[in-house]
Order: sequence, then structure tokens, then C-alpha cells
Amino acid sequence: MSEENLKSVRRLVTAFNDRDLDSFLADLHPEVEFHSLRAQLEGRPYVGHEGARKMFTDFDEDWDYLHLELEDLRDTEHTVVAVGHLISRGRASHVDLDVPVAFMWRFRDDKVVYGKVFSDPSDALRAAGLS
Repeated sequence: MSEENLKSVRRLVTAFNDRDLDSFLADLHPEVEFHSLRAQLEGRPYVGHEGARKMFTDFDEDWDYLHLELEDLRDTEHTVVAVGHLISRGRASHVDLDVPVAFMWRFRDDKVVYGKVFSDPSDALRAAGLS
């Protein structure tokens, strides 16, 4: 269990919700690979800090707003799962969503090196060996 990793994830969630890209990047390893739901559908992760910048741009193109309500954090030595609800409104559809979601974060050198979003939180917990 790493309290520092938990703090890092809390900072990432805050930076994500505030759309503070600089703060978001501060906790990411330069070789980070992130698999958002969009990236999974398209079959291509966002890679590195440039990928994280592109991810934020894509989010802003797709959503009027996107906010993560954090409910629970669980961790192992090098992995944290953040469980919550994603609250959003589609930019084109204007449809409001409030859906369960989980983010799995893996760490290397005290930075996030891998992130993946799960639409079913139990899948994230299983993937991290926490269920």
C-alpha cells in the first residue's frame, strides 16, 4: 500500500476535473500509456505527455463537461483503482450521463505509467487483483 500513490491519484482526479493539464502531467511518467474508453474503442492508447494533451483535447471536443465523482480508492503496492461516477454531457448529443466508472492506475518511479478506464468497476478491481 502506498499513501503517496493514493495522493497522486487524488491530485490526478482534481486536475482532471479542473482541466488543469499542467498539474495532471506532473503525476504522469513520460512513458505513460492511457486507455480511455474512446481509446479502447478506437484501438489506440494515448502515449506520453503528448498523448495526455491529445486526450484532454479529445475530451473537450466530445463533451460539454466531464467530471469524476470519486467514491473509493483501493490499492496494491504499484496499482490504484479509483471507483466513482463519471458525470458528463455530450457536446453533439446534449445528453447528460451519470455512469459508474473505475480508473486503474499503475505506477513506476512514483509516477503513473499506465491508466485504463473501466465502465464496470468490478472489472477494474479484478484487473488490479483487488477482488
